[in-house]
Amino acid sequence: MALMIPQDVEEFTTDGEKQFYTFLASVAKPDAGYVAWYSPDIDDREPDFILYSAKTGLVIFEVKDWTLHQIEKADPNIFSVRKGAKLDPCKNPLKQAREYRYQVMDRIKEDGLLVSKYPAHHGNPIIPIERGVVFPNISKYEYIEKELDRVIGTDKIFFWDDLHPASDICSDPTGKCFTEVLGKMFAPKFEFSLTGKELDHLKQLLFPTVKLELPVRKSETSYAVRSCRLKSLDHLQEALARKFDGGHRIIVGLSGCGKTLILIHKAAFLKQYNRQINTILFVCYNITLVNYIKRLLANKKVPM
Repeated sequence: MALMIPQDVEEFTTDGEKQFYTFLASVAKPDAGYVAWYSPDIDDREPDFILYSAKTGLVIFEVKDWTLHQIEKADPNIFSVRKGAKLDPCKNPLKQAREYRYQVMDRIKEDGLLVSKYPAHHGNPIIPIERGVVFPNISKYEYIEKELDRVIGTDKIFFWDDLHPASDICSDPTGKCFTEVLGKMFAPKFEFSLTGKELDHLKQLLFPTVKLELPVRKSETSYAVRSCRLKSLDHLQEALARKFDGGHRIIVGLSGCGKTLILIHKAAFLKQYNRQINTILFVCYNITLVNYIKRLLANKKVPM
């Protein structure tokens, strides 16, 4: 399965988001070619999904659980959606995803390390960034029949037909069908290839919550040491830290492998995303490590 962050989600905002999460986890193959983030934090805004594909680039998805009968009116800016007795004006989901896309592009440009130096694309991100929509409760046929394709083209949408377990995409155990469909829907406008280091840097730009500035200890006063104090979680560490399921977990590993970082991020994520949690008990039996952990938590803005 694709690398999903977080790997275990206790509660989804909507059933449609849960369905699309399960869909990506099962069809985005090979594993090394895909990373998917559910509800990532980008400048205090949370797109539903961001998918990285080594062949396509980044795609930002907005998932809407609307049924066809709920949509009473649609234009390039607003979808009028019936919710019970109330008619809600909702932002066009493709426009909403496009706004997130601009935020991502601006962050990459401001950073300057992942921008092109070639004249044709000078100053622009070296990775394509697209946007799409998911309608898990609407079939492609009825969508076209109601002429909604005049507002958002079907080439940017995953429908009920695609997410259904019997669809061509879901029936293909190799993931080849999904890769081909994704490539047609979001064909990259230019060739690209990210190195492992470039992908790691992109990850830091898009998801700064996995960055942690380690406090400088008394024995670490040289510039060389201070310049290397920025520590980040790798994909597997981040996935472990973002597990919001219940129960006990034992994290084992050699000294310096990142166990403390995972626990720090775990505490920060729980405080940020689970408002029902008022108090988090962080137990440590090493008096020296206690003060170090307090500084790490302070850097993550976790109240103590």
